[in-house]
Amino acid sequence: MPGPPVDPAASIGIDAYTGTDAVSGTFAGDVKPWALTRPSYGEKTQRPGEINEACWQDPAIGWGVVLSEPPGLAPEQLATAAGAPAPIQAPVAAPGGKVIRHRDGNEFSAWTLRDYAGGGDLLNAASPEGMGPKPLPKYLLIYGTPKNVPWNVQLFLNPCATWGGSTSRGRRSPTT
Repeated sequence: MPGPPVDPAASIGIDAYTGTDAVSGTFAGDVKPWALTRPSYGEKTQRPGEINEACWQDPAIGWGVVLSEPPGLAPEQLATAAGAPAPIQAPVAAPGGKVIRHRDGNEFSAWTLRDYAGGGDLLNAASPEGMGPKPLPKYLLIYGTPKNVPWNVQLFLNPCATWGGSTSRGRRSPTT
């Protein structure tokens, strides 16, 4: 049964965008060659390869430390582990670590963390995973007591990060 008549010169479009233009094209005059073509499976796609989540050094995964934001430090200092003990500052100073600050006392402090080096706030559950300026690292060390980084902040990090905690007294909080 033949299909309806089609004008091969007629332009058609769909509600899509290529990054530069709307998607449009023309109908094929004869669809039989296309319809009868043998499909090819196993072709390479443009999706990224599998990510090894155990590789915390991978920029797509990342690691960082969550510190409280003490008063009196400049934004440049807050972008580093300034104010934290030397054993916390040393690994973060090495390439690959990210410092994220908990800012107590604002209405969004339970579900946002400040990334001074990246230039903005990270919405805990909605931030992409990784080490760029806006992502939240998958692996986080929360340094301080629940007074410094409250339990509700740790609760909001559960769905989006794997974390462990430590205080200056050496006690650890549970790891999810």
